Amino acid sequence: MVSLKELIKRAIRRNGLEVRAHYTLQTLQEYPATSTKGWAIEMIGTKGAGKSTLFSLSLAKLKSRWFFQYHLRDLVLTSVQSDEIEGLHRDILFNRLDTVIHSQQEPWQSITAVSQSVTAVYASMYMSCHTFPRGFALEEGLFKNFPREVLQLNKQTSLPLWNGKCFIYLRASNPNIVLERFHNRRSQRLAKGVFQHEESNDELSQRVHSDTFAYDRIVERADELGIPTLVIDANDDMDSLVGQVLRFEESLFTNGAGASSANGVNATAPVSTAGGTGTSAKVPLPTTTIRD
Repeated sequence: MVSLKELIKRAIRRNGLEVRAHYTLQTLQEYPATSTKGWAIEMIGTKGAGKSTLFSLSLAKLKSRWFFQYHLRDLVLTSVQSDEIEGLHRDILFNRLDTVIHSQQEPWQSITAVSQSVTAVYASMYMSCHTFPRGFALEEGLFKNFPREVLQLNKQTSLPLWNGKCFIYLRASNPNIVLERFHNRRSQRLAKGVFQHEESNDELSQRVHSDTFAYDRIVERADELGIPTLVIDANDDMDSLVGQVLRFEESLFTNGAGASSANGVNATAPVSTAGGTGTSAKVPLPTTTIRD
């Protein structure tokens, strides 16, 4: 039997309407605190590796522990934490804009790239400038969208961007997986009358190799900073991938992670006490990358 809730949703969709929760900074700050407070877990990897599917089947279901990017969509940034934070995000965005301007992309691709870049930078700045009672699980975070731009920054001055971060890296060790998924997705969209741009196999392979090189450097840098990172190879066994992600997240949630030490990197972490009040104690964090 179809529930009343589902019937209402169907009626809303048939009339071309949408139900959206409206979040404010105040309502978000009234949520119960969890031990994820003060940190963010980002999923990184090349486009087409399966991140969206993996994210929706794993982290997106942990709504009692995390905030997500949609919680920020209605919020307006009125101030920044520091000139340093503002400057880092500006440099990242301007470097990306310069890349887009000098690229050979079609106009619509350039416009889409700029729009996505602004959204990702804005969300990152907002998270950096406010305190929330729980952390953020990000499918489209700063490091996923700007690996090269982040790596171009000075190591020391860019430390605030790494503060409170953990990574799940879905690595395209076999580029053929990305190629196959791209062509399957393109065929499905064209069959539905949905436009899908075309990339040759050579272009796809070049992009995958370039992206993988950049994300590998991000992981190396994370290792240097003692940032917990899970590296898993992209494959078609989604159940196994989901299990690895959930175990990694559970270990972080249980041990506590994300609070900053004096050097601005994950050296200690907040851990919720009994009752989930958000009171914190400090424990050492794992400093090695987990590779499955």
